[in-house]
Amino acid sequence: MRDLMKKEFLYGLRNSKFLVIGITYFFFAFSIPLMVKVVLPSLLKSQFPGISEADIAQMIDISQMGSMTNYMSNLFEVGLIVFGFTLAGIMASEIKDNTLVLPICSGRRYESILFSKFIVFGLSFLVISILSIFTTFVYSGMIFGFNVGFSEILKSSLLDSLYIFFMLSLLLMYGTLLKKPIPTGLFTIGTLYLISIIGGLFKISHYLPSGLHNEASLFRKTLDMYTFIPVIVTVLLIFIIQFFTLYRLRHMEWNQR
Repeated sequence: MRDLMKKEFLYGLRNSKFLVIGITYFFFAFSIPLMVKVVLPSLLKSQFPGISEADIAQMIDISQMGSMTNYMSNLFEVGLIVFGFTLAGIMASEIKDNTLVLPICSGRRYESILFSKFIVFGLSFLVISILSIFTTFVYSGMIFGFNVGFSEILKSSLLDSLYIFFMLSLLLMYGTLLKKPIPTGLFTIGTLYLISIIGGLFKISHYLPSGLHNEASLFRKTLDMYTFIPVIVTVLLIFIIQFFTLYRLRHMEWNQR
């Protein structure tokens, strides 16, 4: 499987998958603290002349915590869309173009093909996510002062990374079902937003993968049911989705376009 993982890594480099996601993450990492510190207060002052600094502080959390929570919010709202459409073709395009026929005909196991994609892209974006959130932590701390602990940042970055693995598993599954990148991206993003809406509407987020993002955005040090339950549920769902994706790959007509 090592050569397949190398192939996926080179594919991600050649097609700028890693670059696009990296730019998106680090754009938010550097821009959000400045936005909280300078842009948002300036907008409020221009809209409400004479507003005091105390009033602005009540409307905006001008602190490292406020910067970090804004970072997580923007990642969910915008980063999710960029992530979904950037990676929509890692399985769908290969099925659509019949390029997966070559490794299959050469004797590669379906497990190796699927897991090489999952491992390479999952670990790559795990690294990008962790580096990005720690960049935000350090940069916002330099601007506002450090009022968020290292352990809280580590916990939130790991929870957010697991959420990325869940998103990646959906992309691979929908890729095998739909075989086209754009519908794959739309269905993946739509599923994630639907899970988030259902969780918020019925107050069950801590039983769903969306609870990972909610918990990560709080930057809490505590490990309790609001941490463990969404982790366990998400891991189980990833295994189920991967099993279904593997079943789908094994029963596909590879000579179809």
